Amino acid sequence: VFTSLDTAACLGIAAALETSSTHPLGRAIVHAARASGSAQFVAVSLTNVPGEGVEGQVNGRHYRLGRERFALTETGRAAQPASDPQPASDLQPASDPQPASAAQTRSADQADASDPSAPAHSSTSRDHQGLHSEVWLSQDGLPLARIALADPLREEAPAVVAALRKAGLTVHLVSGDRRAVVNAVGDRLDIGSCHPEATPADKLAFVQALQCQGRRVLAVGDGINDAPLLAAADVSIAMGCASTLARTSASVVLLGSGLDDVTALRTLALRTRRVIVQNLGWALAYNIIAIPAAAFGWIAPWAAALGMSASSLLVAGNALRLLESRRHHTAPSTGAR
Repeated sequence: VFTSLDTAACLGIAAALETSSTHPLGRAIVHAARASGSAQFVAVSLTNVPGEGVEGQVNGRHYRLGRERFALTETGRAAQPASDPQPASDLQPASDPQPASAAQTRSADQADASDPSAPAHSSTSRDHQGLHSEVWLSQDGLPLARIALADPLREEAPAVVAALRKAGLTVHLVSGDRRAVVNAVGDRLDIGSCHPEATPADKLAFVQALQCQGRRVLAVGDGINDAPLLAAADVSIAMGCASTLARTSASVVLLGSGLDDVTALRTLALRTRRVIVQNLGWALAYNIIAIPAAAFGWIAPWAAALGMSASSLLVAGNALRLLESRRHHTAPSTGAR
């Protein structure tokens, strides 16, 4: 916190700006504010700026929450402690705030953006190590607080990336998160191609650049900022917990939220293509043999009709083998992210 406002007040303002957010970090901030008894504020004139953050009015004052460059744009100030831009007495919550608890001042290292019940915490100027996403809260361009949220990897993430790489795919990590976080994730997943601090336009340009090289692109995303990328990719997958815009932009929407569903979907797609080729091959071979035989009277009409029915049953039975693959992947996926 950079002003005389306490952690609870800053968290309450941030939660007001994120009330209608579908972003995991936004939901975590809202839930943390409610769970910690922070003051409840009402934000109006909310505007979501894709790839940057959200801004709105609280009690007649203009606030921004998002990237540092976005939050502090109005005055061009660097991130440094400033005098209190708005006295604490001027902040009138929608309802009486509850007393702040010790949990509100714990280290931001304990905040978990993937779990809405995990607390989010305003941080001081100390550096954060590991997978911590940061958002800045400002009033009229003056920094109020920096909120750091831990965003742990899913347990299955390393195995999924390794499986995709083993299958011959080149894995890229394109994220709007800060460089330290993206590079840390890339190191832990052994992804050499990492592109941090990417805006929606940057993500779209990245996909188009790959396509210009003649590559077919499979994109996986879940946020509003991923919508342009998902729409442009040759095949795109949105997770079950994705935003509405991401789901409508994707080619496929997974019912679950586990990353291992991505590899399961690819396996199912390969099996489906193999079954289609088998069925087409059988139908073509059967017709090449059976039609001339029936035309020249080498087989009786009843035998030809019986053979056609048997051929249809064989094709249908072969396709039903795909149900076995579906049963293998109906167990719910688990993970932190």
